[in-house]
Amino acid sequence: MNGFNSYKSDLGFDIGSGLSGQSTYIKKKDEQNNRILMEEQYKLLQMQKAEILAQQKFRKEYNKSSKIMLYISVATLFITFLSLIISFFK
Repeated sequence: MNGFNSYKSDLGFDIGSGLSGQSTYIKKKDEQNNRILMEEQYKLLQMQKAEILAQQKFRKEYNKSSKIMLYISVATLFITFLSLIISFFK
């Protein structure tokens, strides 16, 4: 509320009077606030982009490791099957 009171005392009229939108001070302040907001949004988008790229990298590595584990499991199953067959013939 103190910010609104300072506008009121600086400009000499009430904020709701319809003339407040014409003030160059308020326009400059709004432009500064918009720039700050846009910079923060850009930073947030960059962080989200980095997080998405990290997740994609993790998924690729996970898929590679799961394929390797599948091949190891198949090889182990094949060796176990061969061992079973050999044990029957002894």
